[in-house]
Amino acid sequence: MANIFGIGNVTLDIINEVQHYPVRDSEQRALTQRVRVGGNVANTLTVLRQFDHQCQLGASVGVDTDGERIIEGLQAADIGLDYLKRPKQGHTPTSHIILDRETGARTIVHYRELPEYDLPTFLKAEHKLAQFDWIHFEARAMEETKSMLALAREVVRDQPVSLEVEKDRDLLDQVWGIPDIIFFSKHFAQQRGFSDPRAFLEQAHQWAPQAQLVLGWGNQGAFGFFSQNKEPLQHRPPSRKLDVIDSVGAGDTLIAGFIHARLQQMDHRAALAFAVNLAERKLEQIGFTRLGPADPQNKPDLL
Repeated sequence: MANIFGIGNVTLDIINEVQHYPVRDSEQRALTQRVRVGGNVANTLTVLRQFDHQCQLGASVGVDTDGERIIEGLQAADIGLDYLKRPKQGHTPTSHIILDRETGARTIVHYRELPEYDLPTFLKAEHKLAQFDWIHFEARAMEETKSMLALAREVVRDQPVSLEVEKDRDLLDQVWGIPDIIFFSKHFAQQRGFSDPRAFLEQAHQWAPQAQLVLGWGNQGAFGFFSQNKEPLQHRPPSRKLDVIDSVGAGDTLIAGFIHARLQQMDHRAALAFAVNLAERKLEQIGFTRLGPADPQNKPDLL
């Protein structure tokens, strides 16, 4: 299988599941509480590892108690940690998540007091970059991300370099020309003033004409703009009405599904369908386990 390097954020997720979202100034008992490793890129790699890909994480993890819990969780998931940044000062990022059992929706309060992953740390992997089959970035700390993307593009010629864009950030418009594949969130499209996914992708194609574009759109499934296709605009709707249990990380799972499908030489249309199908399975279960092809609950079209 493939060798994948993911650069971005890792957090300690503290998930309180409630019967319904609390009203202001109210008190409510949580139905369950779970503590697990989270963060966009970490979630994506956790899913990809279940498909037997070798995964390395580039992220910033503190040396505090929460940081050690993250390290233990990543090791248990068999994620490579050769290129972590371990600042001695600051607190490991945490996400306190309220998960509404009635709707499956989640509300996140994120706290971080830790330096972001940076170019000097990334340079430790420079001599190994050409050995990766895929390099995936999360768009954050854009001055550093821009430099890391540029270095990856300089070193890596034939392997894909992808970028996840979850929210609008300064300097984003300066990196559109670098990645081969860009994953957008519905939230970002709406921040840029778009309510129609097709109109957004047509505009985004003007920003990044070299890139293949993937856009998750909640209960409408996902859309893609694949410029080499006869019909570049693609839509994969949900396959069925879902019983949503846990929406935390559904977008990260969509990205993992698309990356895996493309590494398996699926065309873009099939990869989009595979990614939506995998994200659906994630929505109907708690957490990120039991998503790989070896799981007995897996559907035949995921093999």
